[in-house]
Amino acid sequence: QTTNLCIIPICPAGCGTGQCVQPNKCMCAGSKRPSSQCGDDDQCKGGCLNGGRCIGQDRCTCSYGYTGQN
Repeated sequence: QTTNLCIIPICPAGCGTGQCVQPNKCMCAGSKRPSSQCGDDDQCKGGCLNGGRCIGQDRCTCSYGYTGQN
């Protein structure tokens, strides 16, 4: 029986509420969204527009370098 298969990816910075799917790549469980967006559906019911990111209960913020409606 082989036990050293080297198949578990490592994400040294951690993944918060997401999961490590490749070295240094975190995703939401069961989704194709990056881990930085995990839980957005629960907090921002209408979602965030124009690439915005959910930062709290129905509150979005623009991506770095952008401003406007999100």
